[in-house]
Amino acid sequence: MNRHKTLFFNELSEVSYCGHKMLTGKIGEFERPFDIIAVDGAHNYSNCENCRNTRKDIIARLKKATEIFPFCCESHRKLLDFSLYRNEDYIGLEDKIADKIMYSYHHVINFIDRDDWLNEITDYLKYVIDSFGSFPPEYGCAFMINYYPDILSDLLKDNSPSSNKISNDEFQKRINKIQNFIDLRFKDTKPQDDDFGERDLNLLLSTYDKWYRTFPFDLEYFKPLKEHFRNTIPILENKLRINKYNGVATTRLHTKENLTKTLIQITKQIITEVNAKKLFDKGLLNDSEKIKMDLILNNRELELSEISSIDYSDRKGYIKVLKQWFKSEKKFIKDITPYIQDKPNTKSSGSSTKKDFEDNFELYKLFKNKEDYESVIDILIKANFISPKGKGFEWVFTETKEFKTKQMIIALFVVLETENYLIISPKSIYTFIEKNFGIRINKGTYSRSSNNFKEDYYNKNTKNYSYTSIFQSLLSDCK
Repeated sequence: MNRHKTLFFNELSEVSYCGHKMLTGKIGEFERPFDIIAVDGAHNYSNCENCRNTRKDIIARLKKATEIFPFCCESHRKLLDFSLYRNEDYIGLEDKIADKIMYSYHHVINFIDRDDWLNEITDYLKYVIDSFGSFPPEYGCAFMINYYPDILSDLLKDNSPSSNKISNDEFQKRINKIQNFIDLRFKDTKPQDDDFGERDLNLLLSTYDKWYRTFPFDLEYFKPLKEHFRNTIPILENKLRINKYNGVATTRLHTKENLTKTLIQITKQIITEVNAKKLFDKGLLNDSEKIKMDLILNNRELELSEISSIDYSDRKGYIKVLKQWFKSEKKFIKDITPYIQDKPNTKSSGSSTKKDFEDNFELYKLFKNKEDYESVIDILIKANFISPKGKGFEWVFTETKEFKTKQMIIALFVVLETENYLIISPKSIYTFIEKNFGIRINKGTYSRSSNNFKEDYYNKNTKNYSYTSIFQSLLSDCK
């Protein structure tokens, strides 16, 4: 088979996914028509007079169309100015086109009841469709290709025989599947099953990116897996397969539906292999309070993701799986906590803001009632923000690259004041922070109203919101 394709790239665009960027675009191509071979089978021209007559009818129908080409439409008329087009390549092809249609029909009915019928038939049809050649999009469809799906579909509908190997119902199901394959190649129609579903790369990258951003890879359990799933994207459905008729090696992209099913399976596999029980068995579960806080915070992120994805029904599968996992993990951590010897997090942050809650600190005087004070203190101890020391408490939160001590302390008091736990004025609170923690808030901040200051920490578009959200989540069950 002597083929020569010329490719044309246009409409390039940049797509972002999982922190990566890539260029995608539409490809146009030009290829001249080429001859095909018929595959031997029980049904052929030699033993079917009706097929021979049908071939004559097709030739007569095509002859009228070929005689006016390329003046048949505006797009094809442009070919006269296209440098690769030669009119002599498209003269007198009606006999060969009729054969391509009839060979396709024969191939379908000769192989429809075989075990490998689907690949066998669709591979041959792709080979036949390729043989019509192609023009870049602005020059219209391939020469006479528009007659191929309509005539072949009519033949399959009007002349489908039966089989002694499969039932009539199964036979018709297979014919319908082949018809769906033809429709999807040439018509604006929706797939009837996953074999021919939509396989759009940009759609698949977007679908995977949503899953990647939804899965709690920032949880300590899953951090080791984050980079792997950032760089390994399961968008291919199977391995490379060679079409024995056109020699093209292909692999199929997932449909969006199948990719979503795959992501649900991956989600289930990850949470089955990585969980608190596994860590406990390996002796790695030694900071249950921190894990409990991480679970609370990541669960909240998932709840927010669920709210934002109300219109994306395809995501509900893996979100539901993750919600069930979070629920069971929190229960397990709660149950196992009394049996684990936690190591208090007393590592110094190296910041001048660390200060003892000494007796004269009198933190309880800031609260409206004793019950709220005791609830808040209990939560801060369990979350490793403070630790008992003498008659008072010590601030033991370990500063990290992401979370700084200064903003953490300010956010705590902003939430306490905003949620109506405290009895002193906002300005007095900020003065109190400076006096007892050594944290200086710039003069501009002092001059702003309390509402503006709180808005800065409650605005989701600011860095400070990440601090505020921690204490909102921790204190959500206090009252």
